[in-house]
Amino acid sequence: MNYYDLATDFFSLYDWCNSKINLAAEGLSASVDEIYELVEKKIEPLIDKIQGEFHETEEYKTHEKHEKITTIYAAKKAQFLTTMKLTRPC
Repeated sequence: MNYYDLATDFFSLYDWCNSKINLAAEGLSASVDEIYELVEKKIEPLIDKIQGEFHETEEYKTHEKHEKITTIYAAKKAQFLTTMKLTRPC
């Protein structure tokens, strides 16, 4: 796990911690769900803080602008192609 996994919401507790949580649950005679809840409760404030800080960076703002531009482009391209197919003579 690294900073960008947390900052970009790519982090998955299951993917990163499943084997360790299973071992902890077994060693503590607790349910896996209880351990997941405890870990989530502890890690959630950290993730929120990191994501909040990341959303204030120029890198994030530039990424969001780029995503908006490419999304609009793709929608207009699809609309154009649909229009061309409908109005093109046979």
